[in-house]
Amino acid sequence: MKTILLIEDHEPMRENTAEILELAGYRVVQAADGKRGVELARHAAPDLVVCDIMMPELDGFGVLHILHQDPATTDIPFLFLTAKVDREDLRRGMNAGADDYLTKPFDDTVLLDAIALRLRKHEARPAAAPPAHPLPGLQLLQDLLTAPARLKHYRKKHVLYLEGDAPHSVYWLQHGTAKTSKTDKAGNEYITELSTNGQLLGYRDVLGGTDYQETTTLLDDATVGLLPRHEFEVLLSQHADLARHFSQLLARTAAARDARLLELAYQPVRRRLALALVRFEETFQPLTSPAHGTHLSREDLAALVGASKETVSRMLSEFREEGLIELVGSDISILDAARLRRQRP
Repeated sequence: MKTILLIEDHEPMRENTAEILELAGYRVVQAADGKRGVELARHAAPDLVVCDIMMPELDGFGVLHILHQDPATTDIPFLFLTAKVDREDLRRGMNAGADDYLTKPFDDTVLLDAIALRLRKHEARPAAAPPAHPLPGLQLLQDLLTAPARLKHYRKKHVLYLEGDAPHSVYWLQHGTAKTSKTDKAGNEYITELSTNGQLLGYRDVLGGTDYQETTTLLDDATVGLLPRHEFEVLLSQHADLARHFSQLLARTAAARDARLLELAYQPVRRRLALALVRFEETFQPLTSPAHGTHLSREDLAALVGASKETVSRMLSEFREEGLIELVGSDISILDAARLRRQRP
């Protein structure tokens, strides 16, 4: 089953188009704005993107530009939808790398034919050249972090590093999950990041030459690779490719955090909680049995969305009564992710 990422801010149009695509046998992943669309393109690995042009904050041209700059998404076929017929916009979209351009309102058959054509062309393209060897600095870093002597096994709730400590190492999460958080003067915890297999932790403070700005704690038993700070700094000084890699990684991380800060600032708590549940499942569900659902405590969920534990518990009960989730003890299983994404105050 092919996966279509549909990015459209007008909900009736999005729902109607998604229904048509699902009836045609496609799996549809929906995004109500461009920023969320970029996130899903990176996490869901769609076979094709259908994207509206006129959207607030990040329009379709911005989405296309970002996806084409990322090696992981640059080859995904991309179709524009627009209510405005403008030759200049058409030229701009095609020059930017769009594969097709449909004007609203469009006939269902025209949409399905355009998607089928682009998927066929994509599959029929010449086989890609064998992947290039990893850049030498990055390969050396990977070899060091995966060396058996550097791998350590930790139990759930182990703290890898504490906010305020001098940065002594960078950490590679070979297997497991972790939360990164900050604490304000009143002692309130705010989760700034959730991490899973293959992610590097603690490098921002080593690069910045500051004390650890956050605390990172394991959410379950984990296997972690450690690289002392001085070895990491030597690698960076000797390998320009590694320095460029971390420069790009810092930029992507900053952009993702900015997007989340905007969400916390302007979205009501109910919607923040709904999106947090969906994103947690999308990121971590492959690591858990479907029967166990998400493994975040009520305290962690509250710290993730910037609300009190009591508020989170009350809203979880509301979601359960509405048939959106199932609660079994401390576990949460999502029953209707599409409706959760559409939650309003």
